[in-house]
Amino acid sequence: MEQFLTDEELYQLTGYRQPKKQAEHCRKVGIPFFPNARGKPVVSRDIINGGSAKAKPDKPAWQPAVLKH
Repeated sequence: MEQFLTDEELYQLTGYRQPKKQAEHCRKVGIPFFPNARGKPVVSRDIINGGSAKAKPDKPAWQPAVLKH
Protein backbone atom coordinates (compact mmCIF):
# COMPACT_ATOMS: atom_id res chain seq x y z
CA MET A 1 0.00 0.00 0.00
CA GLU A 2 1.18 3.50 -0.78
CA GLN A 3 2.30 5.77 2.03
CA PHE A 4 0.53 8.83 0.59
CA LEU A 5 -2.85 9.47 -1.00
CA THR A 6 -2.97 9.04 -4.76
CA ASP A 7 -3.96 11.91 -7.07
CA GLU A 8 -7.44 10.41 -7.41
CA GLU A 9 -7.86 10.00 -3.64
CA LEU A 10 -6.75 13.58 -3.07
CA TYR A 11 -9.32 14.70 -5.65
CA GLN A 12 -12.03 12.67 -3.91
CA LEU A 13 -11.02 14.11 -0.54
CA THR A 14 -10.96 17.76 -1.63
CA GLY A 15 -13.22 17.89 -4.68
CA TYR A 16 -10.52 19.80 -6.55
CA ARG A 17 -7.95 18.81 -9.18
CA GLN A 18 -5.85 22.00 -8.95
CA PRO A 19 -3.07 21.69 -6.35
CA LYS A 20 -3.63 25.23 -5.06
CA LYS A 21 -7.32 24.52 -4.42
CA GLN A 22 -6.50 21.15 -2.86
CA ALA A 23 -4.09 22.82 -0.44
CA GLU A 24 -6.64 25.54 0.41
CA HIS A 25 -9.27 22.90 1.17
CA CYS A 26 -6.88 20.86 3.32
CA ARG A 27 -5.99 23.97 5.34
CA LYS A 28 -9.67 24.89 5.69
CA VAL A 29 -10.67 21.51 7.13
CA GLY A 30 -7.46 20.94 9.11
CA ILE A 31 -5.87 18.13 7.11
CA PRO A 32 -2.08 18.27 7.53
CA PHE A 33 -0.07 18.03 4.33
CA PHE A 34 3.34 18.74 2.90
CA PRO A 35 3.72 20.56 -0.42
CA ASN A 36 6.02 18.74 -2.83
CA ALA A 37 8.51 20.52 -5.11
CA ARG A 38 5.76 21.25 -7.64
CA GLY A 39 3.43 22.72 -4.99
CA LYS A 40 1.07 19.72 -4.91
CA PRO A 41 -0.16 18.77 -1.43
CA VAL A 42 1.05 15.39 -0.22
CA VAL A 43 -1.23 13.85 2.41
CA SER A 44 -0.09 10.93 4.54
CA ARG A 45 -2.40 7.95 4.43
CA ASP A 46 -1.87 7.59 8.21
CA ILE A 47 -3.52 10.98 8.79
CA ILE A 48 -6.64 9.94 6.93
CA ASN A 49 -6.75 6.52 8.60
CA GLY A 50 -6.42 8.01 12.09
CA GLY A 51 -2.78 7.11 12.58
CA SER A 52 -0.22 8.98 14.60
CA ALA A 53 1.67 10.72 11.79
CA LYS A 54 1.69 14.46 12.35
CA ALA A 55 2.63 17.31 10.10
CA LYS A 56 4.65 20.22 11.37
CA PRO A 57 2.12 22.78 12.66
CA ASP A 58 1.92 26.19 11.02
CA LYS A 59 3.78 28.96 12.76
CA PRO A 60 1.36 31.00 14.89
CA ALA A 61 0.61 34.46 13.56
CA TRP A 62 2.40 37.32 15.27
CA GLN A 63 0.35 39.21 17.86
CA PRO A 64 1.27 42.35 19.73
CA ALA A 65 1.99 41.74 23.43
CA VAL A 66 -1.03 43.82 24.44
CA LEU A 67 -3.37 41.31 22.77
CA LYS A 68 -1.73 38.24 24.31
CA HIS A 69 -3.05 38.89 27.80
